[in-house]
Amino acid sequence: MYTIMRNFVWHLFFYARKEGSSYLTLKSGAVAQLFVGTLIAISLVSMGCSKSDPADPDPGNNAESYWSFGEYKYTKGGTSQIDGNSSESTNSTFAAVTVSTTGDGGNYGAYSGSSLIYSFRKGFGAGTYTLTSNTGLVSNTTDKLMQVDCVIGTAVNTGATLYSSTDTDGGTAELTIDDQGKYHLNIKKPVSLKKLLDTDGGVSGAKDAYNLTVTNAY
Repeated sequence: MYTIMRNFVWHLFFYARKEGSSYLTLKSGAVAQLFVGTLIAISLVSMGCSKSDPADPDPGNNAESYWSFGEYKYTKGGTSQIDGNSSESTNSTFAAVTVSTTGDGGNYGAYSGSSLIYSFRKGFGAGTYTLTSNTGLVSNTTDKLMQVDCVIGTAVNTGATLYSSTDTDGGTAELTIDDQGKYHLNIKKPVSLKKLLDTDGGVSGAKDAYNLTVTNAY
């Protein structure tokens, strides 16, 4: 598990380098904050999620927090919220939330275990967001956009695959903020996420795209 997620984080880094300035061109630290925040969220939650050692499980009612990706349903076991500078609410500050399974991750064979990651400009606050790619999120400062990623295969040692929202497939997500400042994501109408990259060979037989719905991911 640790090896898979460690490799996944590094693959994301090298992908960002290959793609150019979207992640790595810095302006007031905002883009770096999104990139590093997402990686920290993935590493803190997902690297520790194994059958014997769940990482920081959330004490809430996890049965009410889940996402369906393709034919499989994943239930929240742990979470991490990277909120940028908590004293700022401008559109130069990004927030990133990772919600992950723990234990056997649903016991779905190579598809066992998942992490859901959503990133957005903090200044827009709660409301309806249009899904986009990382490039779209970083380059557009005026529209209410959100990047949603889903990793599958995190609970096994047979490879993991990252899927991401795109500029062309559209779809919307509803974001709310509770009285403790936690973000909650809901996607009721299925949205399509496209395969972005594999690590350790990826999930065997995984398709190029799957539909995602989300219920109260926080």
